[in-house]
Amino acid sequence: MKFLGLKPILSLSLFVLVLLFPTLAGAEDAIHQVDIRKIEENASLSPRQKADLLIQEAEGFNNLYGAMWADEILQRALIWQPDNLKAQMYRKLIAPALVFKGILTRLDPFVKGEPQDRVQSFYKFRDQDIKGTGLGQFLTDGPRDIRTEKQMQKVFDDFIVKQDQARLFFAKIKRVKNLSFIVRYNRIKHSHSANIKKCNAWKIRPGVFARKLCDNLISRYYKVDMVDFEVFQQVMAGVKIYSALAVAYDTTGLIDHNRFTYQNQLNPEQIITRMRQVEAFGRIRRGKTLQSIHGLGVDLFAGAKWAHRLQDRLCPTGDETKINRPGFAIDHGVCIHDSRRMRIEALFDAIELALSGQANPVIVTKRSIHVKGEWSAHRPVKYQTAMAFFAPILNPVPDLKPLAPTRFNECGNPVNVGEETLGGLFPHGDATRTLTAKGELNRDCY
Repeated sequence: MKFLGLKPILSLSLFVLVLLFPTLAGAEDAIHQVDIRKIEENASLSPRQKADLLIQEAEGFNNLYGAMWADEILQRALIWQPDNLKAQMYRKLIAPALVFKGILTRLDPFVKGEPQDRVQSFYKFRDQDIKGTGLGQFLTDGPRDIRTEKQMQKVFDDFIVKQDQARLFFAKIKRVKNLSFIVRYNRIKHSHSANIKKCNAWKIRPGVFARKLCDNLISRYYKVDMVDFEVFQQVMAGVKIYSALAVAYDTTGLIDHNRFTYQNQLNPEQIITRMRQVEAFGRIRRGKTLQSIHGLGVDLFAGAKWAHRLQDRLCPTGDETKINRPGFAIDHGVCIHDSRRMRIEALFDAIELALSGQANPVIVTKRSIHVKGEWSAHRPVKYQTAMAFFAPILNPVPDLKPLAPTRFNECGNPVNVGEETLGGLFPHGDATRTLTAKGELNRDCY
């Protein structure tokens, strides 16, 4: 499936499910059934044993095809052992994906305005490929309520909340001394939609679940400890940064614009002129969420410096290889060293300067901007200036439209920017000169 404007929501939901959830593999078409009440009513089991058995059953469902049922089983496990960190961890990982419950039905009013070939592809996936499956039930169980870009961005708002809760959870448990788990990690051999029915997982009735032991799902067991928790935390931070950028400014009008340009070839001047006419487009909507990116950057930088100090333990071979941490989820280790473009000390200095709110000296070459200390392939230097990378985040502009170009050449390509600092990114007020030197502005006709 490929839809203008819908891809981020759909791909993010599937990404979180596929990337982080484990499962069982077995003989094709064999079925495993679990009745959680039989475990809970077994008087010979202690509360902890019941929780452990429920977690094991949840792991079998915890994949692209049945994570929603895994979450229900994990909820029961936490009733028997509320402080079980392994069950809490799985639920925190699943929670962001559960935000997308019913998304294929919720998007129905929106999809109908897409180009016909994409509409047909959408309905084929929804009404044929996943029909009658647990995944299909999950993705279609919702109202037809998304009609605007703002409503789509609200889905991302909810996703960010759950994603950040997972990030904070890993930030907490990485500090628990000697904490480690054995987890089951899923690898999907083939993501084709035909495998959804072959690998179906479903709820028979409340408390009773079933799943096919599908050859398309391969399990591996890994150990996770504070190093893995640190990496998971930073991955979550990275996803939040991406998501925060998606919701910071109002995208009203963007989908209609994409639909129009899908069928009409427009030059940059026509595109910018068209979007200026949409009053709500580009207005700030989540300024505090955008500002939170700076704090995430500080955390990411602290994690990188921590890993750099412990390279003898985290990257004993000096390069990323599975023998760095055999048996662990992050088996390649965490290797931080000089790259072909920049020494690590110079990179850390540049990041620290940017995070402090100061401007970084930069060198502009054709097609590239390099921070001071970065190797620039000996390209001729066209211009030198400074960039305050976090300024647009710490002090977001109320509306993006005034930043857009106002003058264009005979080809319709922009020759300037509307505001010469671009929201503080270029503190010397030389955005046009910098981007012209880089080759982004006043491009030739082609």
